[in-house]
Amino acid sequence: MVMKSQQNHPMRLSNLKHPKGLNTAGKLFFGGLTLGTFGLGCWQSQRYFDKIEKMEERQLQLSDPPIKGLSDVQSFHKRLIKGKFRHQQEILMGPRGPPPGALAVSGPSSGRSEGGMSSGPQGYYVITPFELCDDSDNTTTLTKPKT
Repeated sequence: MVMKSQQNHPMRLSNLKHPKGLNTAGKLFFGGLTLGTFGLGCWQSQRYFDKIEKMEERQLQLSDPPIKGLSDVQSFHKRLIKGKFRHQQEILMGPRGPPPGALAVSGPSSGRSEGGMSSGPQGYYVITPFELCDDSDNTTTLTKPKT
């Protein structure tokens, strides 16, 4: 049994009537999405190059010889200071994530468990007060990772 269509000619897309406002709204919507995506891509690219520039600047500062004292603390230069640690006032802050390279690439220790927490080694940040040996009564804090 062969079924026949009641119409003699196939239906064409050009025969369909679309409201003009809906067509314009669709173009504006998808055009806005396209422009927004382009703008975000430009912003990400600029941000990437700014970060590369900052990393190079900080590497140069770290390769310089150490500076005595704590003047200009905002820079990333190595410091040469004298004093003593106050280990009795240490605090542990954490847990922190595992150090780079500590997790396996695949397998059960790869850090891709269902709970969102890595199954690899973790540790804490140790914040230790450091009392400077100068005439002033200055104390600064140093952060070092502890696994």
